Amino acid sequence: MLIFGRKARQQRDAMAAVAEICGRAARGDLSARVLHVGDYGENAAALIAVNRLLDLTDAYLRESSASLTLAAEGQYYRPFIETGMVGNFRRGAEVINRARESMRQRADEGVRLEAEIVDLVSAAAAGDLGKRLPLEGKQGFMLGLSQGINEVVGATATVLQSLSRIMAGLARGNLAQRVEPGYAGEFGLLMQHTGATVQVLRDVAGRLTQSSAALEAAAGELAEGGRDLASRTESQAATLEQTAAALALLTDTVRQNAGNAQRVSELSLTARNAAQRGGEIVREAVLAMDQIEAGSQRIVGIVSLIDEIAFQTNLLALNASVEAARAGEAGKGFAVVAQEVRALAQRAASASRDIKGLISQTNQQIKAGVQHVRRSGDTLAEINTASDRVAVIVTEIARASGEQAQGLEEVNTAIAALDQLTQRNSALVEENSAATATLSDQAAQLTRLVAFFDAAGRQNAQQDAAA
Repeated sequence: MLIFGRKARQQRDAMAAVAEICGRAARGDLSARVLHVGDYGENAAALIAVNRLLDLTDAYLRESSASLTLAAEGQYYRPFIETGMVGNFRRGAEVINRARESMRQRADEGVRLEAEIVDLVSAAAAGDLGKRLPLEGKQGFMLGLSQGINEVVGATATVLQSLSRIMAGLARGNLAQRVEPGYAGEFGLLMQHTGATVQVLRDVAGRLTQSSAALEAAAGELAEGGRDLASRTESQAATLEQTAAALALLTDTVRQNAGNAQRVSELSLTARNAAQRGGEIVREAVLAMDQIEAGSQRIVGIVSLIDEIAFQTNLLALNASVEAARAGEAGKGFAVVAQEVRALAQRAASASRDIKGLISQTNQQIKAGVQHVRRSGDTLAEINTASDRVAVIVTEIARASGEQAQGLEEVNTAIAALDQLTQRNSALVEENSAATATLSDQAAQLTRLVAFFDAAGRQNAQQDAAA
């Protein structure tokens, strides 16, 4: 029983050790091993086999990782070391070594193909499209890539040869070139556009031929019309020159009449001003006569007052004499004085009557003078009114004459400008005639240039046949 229990414990411990090692291996840790395998009795052989399996698996993974890591970086010098590998581990090592060698060969072929492609592209860039990639010794992807590149270069060379043929024909003026069908993709579009371009050039050349012929005919008609226009322009210029001379003479006459009308207007204005000043003077004289008449009337009133005073003084002196006579001897002296006062009053009354008579006569003369002055003022007013009308009429005449002179000046200026314009037109007509002649020569030259293009290809066919 003791022996049986020890074997059972050893087997249980062995299974626990294997379970722990397998668990760590499942987690990627292959460094664990079963130690002291002799302690496990009959289970030692199995544990040694487990340790051997872990050693082979760890070595296989390390070798695979080292070899494949370098191969992935393009370094194929390190093989998978097969020493110690057995069974499937050895066969896996052999497969990895064969794959590494195949990858190395593919890499070498890629390097050679890269050099060949660089050489081919350099030649194509230099204009040599005759080179091709060699196909010997290639297979699989490298063979397909080389064949594809050769087809691209060949198609490009074919397209460029066709374009060169068409362009060479165009350089010789041959517009009858045709684009051959059979191109696909972008090459097809390029050749289609090239054919369309040639067709457009062919149409343009045809229209240019027609247009150049029409242009040459039109240039001849323009030249004939220019000569006719030059003749009419010269005749018009001579007529305008005569008209300008006659208009200049008429302008001088009207200008002189305008000056005379202006001077008459100034004289009428002077006369009107003098008449106005005379009217003012007459009005002032009438006012002065009225004032003199008023003064005379006041003087008549004063003289009447003096006469009345003299009359009252005479009555008082008479009464004084009567009273002095009554007084007797005592009033004699007073009677003498009263007699003298009465005599003075009588003389004053006589003088006042004389003054009154003279003033009345003067008033009548003043009234007559006032009437004459007023009639003179009325006459001057009529003269002033007539002068105003004459001045207005003369001013209108002067203004009209000035406007006529200005209008004639403007007409003269317009005629001069028209004459200058006619002269310039004559010069332009001459230049137009010269330009028309040049245009005719250019049209003929254009016709010769357009004749260079052969839309039907007959001339180039004859040249090719002759060659």
